[in-house]
Amino acid sequence: MPDLRPEYAGPVPTLAAWTSWWLDFLASERGAIALRPGDEALLEDQHRATMLRHGLADGPDFDSLVDAPDLQRAARLAFQAFHAWWNGGPESNATPGPRGLRGAKGRLVGVLGAHPLLVTETVARIEAEIGRTAAPFDFAVEVLLTAGPDVLTQDATSAIVSSALVADSSRFAAWLDETLRPLA
Repeated sequence: MPDLRPEYAGPVPTLAAWTSWWLDFLASERGAIALRPGDEALLEDQHRATMLRHGLADGPDFDSLVDAPDLQRAARLAFQAFHAWWNGGPESNATPGPRGLRGAKGRLVGVLGAHPLLVTETVARIEAEIGRTAAPFDFAVEVLLTAGPDVLTQDATSAIVSSALVADSSRFAAWLDETLRPLA
């Protein structure tokens, strides 16, 4: 990704502003995923969650950040470079990844598709070892295209992990076992 600092002449948003914006986005994404289409009672909540999710990621203008002008300016400036990195663009001479996707998006899809049944297999192995069906649980894993650290943040219901961890099936399986076993 190109260095944007020479072009950026405004106040730099605080780490807290970026973090808050990112956490709001993740929370709205999880909320939208949790809502099941077809349940008439949830349609209004689902619509609201979808609008919030799209509102938080409304580049290239980021009108949702009008009340955070420093963050809005920085997000606008970074958008084109991010978009080129994420999508790889037609000028990219890199070989397309899975499903013909280029750029970081193609690399991430490749990592995520490398062992699609690992979570299912891990839960089945834990169930066999404890001699019963696992208790129902919800645990969200967000994967960021980074080299590390392996686990960026984790709480009782979610974790943000690096693509480097997910790409290493033995390390990812060990982390999944350690994380999911107490939930079973």
